[in-house]
Amino acid sequence: MKPDIPVKLNLPYADAVLVLGILSVALSFAGALPGLISAFIALKLADKPKELYKYAPELYHKSSYGKIRAGIVTAWIGIVFSLLVLISALILYSFFR
Repeated sequence: MKPDIPVKLNLPYADAVLVLGILSVALSFAGALPGLISAFIALKLADKPKELYKYAPELYHKSSYGKIRAGIVTAWIGIVFSLLVLISALILYSFFR
């Protein structure tokens, strides 16, 4: 008889959070608004999977939790870059007005 092999699941939205976090960094240089929107969506989508992993980490792959964490970090980087782009655009606009 084979021993029971536990089946681990991927956290929901792990790939989406990572993709949106990376897009927020890329889109921050295309304009502040697209980067901010994708970053806030990524952060909002990451809330539920973080809670799921917090209460039952043995059910989920560590790699999918790593994707969630990487998506959150890149989303925050995207927010910072978007705000820097927005501030620099406002400064340039005030100088050349």
